[in-house]
Amino acid sequence: MAEHAPEGLVVLLVGVTNDLSRSQRLAREAGLGDKPLFVRLNVARRSRDQEHEDIVAQYAPPKVIDDA
Repeated sequence: MAEHAPEGLVVLLVGVTNDLSRSQRLAREAGLGDKPLFVRLNVARRSRDQEHEDIVAQYAPPKVIDDA
């Protein structure tokens, strides 16, 4: 999850799960309400893991979920 801010893109949450039906609930539990999610579908696990690590390293979001 991210928001636009005057200083640019602010990443609020980065997460990974094997069950997309849980993604919105996990975001709500993280205190981020019903904000829209960017979801990657049908991507190999290795690619998802690498992208997740890259995003966390680049943006240092305040919340990270690994529900895989």
